[in-house]
Amino acid sequence: MARVLLLFTVPGPGRRERPAAYVRWLDYAPVDASDEAASSMRMVRLQWARYGRSNAPHYDVIDLSRILFPVLLQRDPLKDNTWWLNHYIAPYNTEL
Repeated sequence: MARVLLLFTVPGPGRRERPAAYVRWLDYAPVDASDEAASSMRMVRLQWARYGRSNAPHYDVIDLSRILFPVLLQRDPLKDNTWWLNHYIAPYNTEL
């Protein structure tokens, strides 16, 4: 999953332009075994992804067609820079 930061167009074949997005990637975050919200509901905790072995944030430019659908991410009130994805409110009830 990724957070879309910017939408723009890039030159494509010929004189055609194609839509693209500048994104910041999210990755799975560890969940405590004692965390009742995660264990009782189908929720996944996410955090900002890191690039390779460095501690740098992972940004990318992707083709707009790679974006499947939007999801609602709920900020974790107890931990900075983490979010919850609740499968019950995600469109199409997708499996991760």
